[in-house]
Amino acid sequence: MKSKELKEKLKSAEEKVEKIKNTIERHKKQTEKKLQLIRKNEWNENDKYSYKNNDDAYWTICEYENKLEDIKNSERKLKDSEIVASNWKNKLEKQLKLERIYENEMPEIFKKCQIELAEEWTETDIKHKEQMLKQRKELSYDDFRKLYKYSQELELKKTAEEFKKINMKDAELFIIDLFNRVKAITGNVTNWDNIYYGGKALNGFVEGENGKAEVETIEAGGYNIQRYHLRVLVKEINK
Repeated sequence: MKSKELKEKLKSAEEKVEKIKNTIERHKKQTEKKLQLIRKNEWNENDKYSYKNNDDAYWTICEYENKLEDIKNSERKLKDSEIVASNWKNKLEKQLKLERIYENEMPEIFKKCQIELAEEWTETDIKHKEQMLKQRKELSYDDFRKLYKYSQELELKKTAEEFKKINMKDAELFIIDLFNRVKAITGNVTNWDNIYYGGKALNGFVEGENGKAEVETIEAGGYNIQRYHLRVLVKEINK
């Protein structure tokens, strides 16, 4: 989720918090009015049952108790809503940090890698979807279910654009993770010129204020792998 969407989520959550706060204040004022009326008539707000023969006293105390309960319920809702708003705020701060890194520090070859990886993954997802559709027509339900779980079948509902959006985000996380792993060794990077890109792979070395890091990309394969996988090794180069 991008920062624009997260800002909208946070705004909505904060508005809900303010709405509940206003509701609590309204309940408190109404509670205070009921309490003043009770004390004006010298009724005991803790013993409504002694006023069974006095409807005004009994029902006023009942309304007072209901308002106290309304305050408690609203305060519980407020606590939950503040947690939700805090979570959205934390997510927004993390996303803004990622976007700043991406826009201001990420080298262009990393961004190129992201685009090509996303395209490769999207192509694979579309082919996999077509294969699933074909098999769903050809196989019995039981045979199809042996091959694919229900969660996998949900992929059939996704469009090419939805696959692309998901894969661009996954590829972005891939290059940001790589970027952070490099910086953990080099500190602030002073030279990206010796990183070479080819065939979705990044190789070479990076220089920084704290030292050098070697980057080596290898293909990660295995049984029944449906997506093109890369494993990027980042190692410190000893001086």
